[in-house]
Order: sequence, then C-alpha cells, then structure tokens
Amino acid sequence: MNRIYNVLFILTVLLAFSCEKAEQKGAGDDVRIVWEEPKAVKYGKYTVTGGYPRVHRLNDGRLMLSYSVDNNAVAQFSKNDGETWGAPQIVMGHYDVERKPWGKARLTAAVPDFAQLSAKHPKRPGRIIYACNYRPRELTDKGTLGEKGWTTVAPYTISISVSDDNGASWTEKKHIYLSQIWSENKKVGCWEPFVLELPDGTVQIYFADETPYYGGTDSNKRDWHNISVIESKDGGDTWGQVRIVSQNSECRDGMPVVTIHNDMLLLAIESTDFKGQRLHPIVINNPITNNWSSIVGKGDPHRFEPFQVSLGSRIKYSGSPYIITTDNYIVYSYQISDWYTPPANLSQSQQLALCKQNNEEQHATLEVQVCPKSEVDDKGYFRTMRSPSRPLKVDQTTGKQNALWNSLCDLGDDKVMVISQYNGKVYTVKGTVEKK
Repeated sequence: MNRIYNVLFILTVLLAFSCEKAEQKGAGDDVRIVWEEPKAVKYGKYTVTGGYPRVHRLNDGRLMLSYSVDNNAVAQFSKNDGETWGAPQIVMGHYDVERKPWGKARLTAAVPDFAQLSAKHPKRPGRIIYACNYRPRELTDKGTLGEKGWTTVAPYTISISVSDDNGASWTEKKHIYLSQIWSENKKVGCWEPFVLELPDGTVQIYFADETPYYGGTDSNKRDWHNISVIESKDGGDTWGQVRIVSQNSECRDGMPVVTIHNDMLLLAIESTDFKGQRLHPIVINNPITNNWSSIVGKGDPHRFEPFQVSLGSRIKYSGSPYIITTDNYIVYSYQISDWYTPPANLSQSQQLALCKQNNEEQHATLEVQVCPKSEVDDKGYFRTMRSPSRPLKVDQTTGKQNALWNSLCDLGDDKVMVISQYNGKVYTVKGTVEKK
C-alpha cells in the first residue's frame, strides 16, 4: 500500500506541475511586460555588490537606490532613469556594542527601504525617511563576525535616518522600535521595514515581528510572526505605538510591501494557509479610512490570493513579494523556486524534504505578474494577476545562480523597473506593460 501511495503522490506532484505550467502559459494572453536587457548598477567601472535593493523616484525626478553591503545601508542616485549612478554613500552604518558578561555584538544595518514625503506634506515636505533593520551578530575578540544572532547583547531594531536636503546629508540613526534582549542568542526579532506616506501625510513603517510571541510562556507561539505598523503624524520626528496589522497563527506572515489604489491599502506579504504549505505571496486589503483598526487573522476575508493560478504549494517556494501600481496596471513580483520534482521511489516525507531542500531561496529566480487596474473591484479585490515572466536568466538547478530580494519601481507611462540582487550583484531591468 505504501508503494501505491507513493506512486500516487508523485503522480499528483507531476500533474500539479504540468497543470500549473499549462494554465500559466494560456492564462491572460491579453497583457504582458516587454523587458529590456538587464543592466548592472555600476560606480565607475565596478559593478555594485549588494543585497535587498530598492528604487524610488524622488520629487526632483531623480531615482534613489538603497541596498545593504558590508553590514552598512547605502544609497546611490541617478539623474537619467538608472542609466548611470552616482557614488555610493553610507546612510546607516554598522556599530559595535558590549554587554557584560554576555559579550560583544556588531549591529549590522540590513534590508533598507525609504520614501520621500510629498512636496505638500503638512510638516516635513520633501523629507526622505530611510529605514533599516539593525541585527546583532556575535563579534569575537578577533573582530570577526559569528553566524548567530547575538540577542543576549542587543535587540533587533527598526531604525531610521532622515534627510531634509534631498539626500545630500543624513541625520544620526534613531531606533523607533526595539525587539527584546533574549536569554539566548537567536535570530529572533523584527524584520524588513517598508515606508509609506498616506494621503493625509501620516507616515507608516510596516515590518515583520516575532517579538510579541517568542518570549512568552506559550511555547506553541514561539515561532509566530506578524506584520506590524508604526506611525508618525509629524513627518518622522516622533512615532506612536506599534499596532499589529495581520497575524496568521502558526503560519507566518512576512516581508510587507504596501501600495495604494482607489483609497485602498494593498498589502503584499508572504504567507501560508496551513502547516506544510510553502511560503507564497498573497494580498491583504484595507480601506485607508479603516487603517487596520482590527487585526487581519487567519481566514479573514481581507486576505486573498490575487493570481489566476494559485502559487500555494507544498512543493515550490515563492516568497519575498513586491507590489506597485502604474498608470493602468498593478504589478506584482516575487522570487520563485520551482525547478525540482522528487523521484518516485521515495516516501512522501522524503520527497517533501527534498522539495524543500531544492526548491528554496538559493535556487530562486524573479517572476512578475500583472493585471489591469480596471479589474480591481470597489472593495479592493482582484484575482486576475497573470502573464508570468522572468526577466533575469537563472539556472535554478545549480543553486549558484539566483535573483533574490527583488523590488519594483514605477517609472511612469506604464514603464517599470525591476531591481534585483542578481548573483550577488545589483541589477536593474526596465520593462513596459502593454496589451498584446
């Protein structure tokens, strides 16, 4: 019976793969993104090394790029829509702390994001708010970094620096949210800030957080992971109390990115529906007037999959989402690893273990889908993202090539830019969304 069950399982896996690919190929052939050739971000003759890159257009028309490198969070600027870039500048650098008798830690500046406030902001017009995630790592007596999170010495934080002169200078870092110092050294805290300005000038920073659960008395909740938001009513000078936006019990919500469409907040996250399912991108919607007045939990109708073909799977992984709007479209990206199908002569648990080992982020590439804004209903729902495309060539079978922690930027006139950590370097790809 076990042999029959295993054969049926692998046939189900193969059928799922073939059906998904067939459906994706034929779905939504009315719209597409036409991609240009990838372009390395350079300073002089050197291609920039870095991770978690983001680009936004500033009020003066320039593009600003953020990413992390050498444990620092940096910025570069372009006056010609990303054809060339100026010199990298450190906005938020790493620093060292000691807490006796536990030891020393280096606080590394990671996963930066930023936004420039509108020219009509009531308090701080044109201010750039740059956020990063400081993460503690062991610092040995030899000055080298260990692999563990060093949370007996310092907590994970969400921190900001601001510029009131269009990025020419930056203030000293300011911690606006601190996780906790734990009794053990773990990589547990808060993660991945995203900065957004609401139409009334309220500044929001969204982030993922484990803090409310890990240190509690309920061991079943130690791995829970929510999306939180913290707000400023004065352009980033002061910040209010943290509120929980979404929480999906034992299934983790992570990596928030938010866009606004028709007075509706559209929050892209990676999540799962049940234990054993791989991370995949979804959307959570909420009217701006509601502004997350209640926590969006498991099974809430505000949570939905926006794709014609579901990305939920036990087999393939698809995480790190990013969502933007252009003049006429919603564009959604994620990193996906779906190349591996397990052999049929193994048990179900062995097959799933191999899928998880191989269909993981080190094998992931960038995929992008699109749908017209006209298909978003008046309650903020759309389930017609389609025409998946992969603008960066990746051999997923090796694990040596990948396109990770990707993001999108609206360039105007339904033109978009993808920004990617492509094989460890920062690359951009421009594309145009068009009807076929």
